[in-house]
Amino acid sequence: MQWPPQYELVVLERGDETVTHAGGKGGLSIVRTEVPTAPTASTVPQPLAMPSGPGPEDSRWLREIGIAWDDEAGPDSDSAA
Repeated sequence: MQWPPQYELVVLERGDETVTHAGGKGGLSIVRTEVPTAPTASTVPQPLAMPSGPGPEDSRWLREIGIAWDDEAGPDSDSAA
């Protein structure tokens, strides 16, 4: 005769108790996926174009909080010598 194991639940961190969790003991499903052998120009992500300096609103905000910003050289370029 076998007795069922006496499981013990140990909670290390409670987490969000309002979240709905779903799970199951269903069967395993295998899906075929095709992977390209080499990336193409359309699949390689391109870097985002970054602005060279702050925009007009950011420049105004920087001046308001006491940061002098020269758009060419960056913050406090007058005293960078």
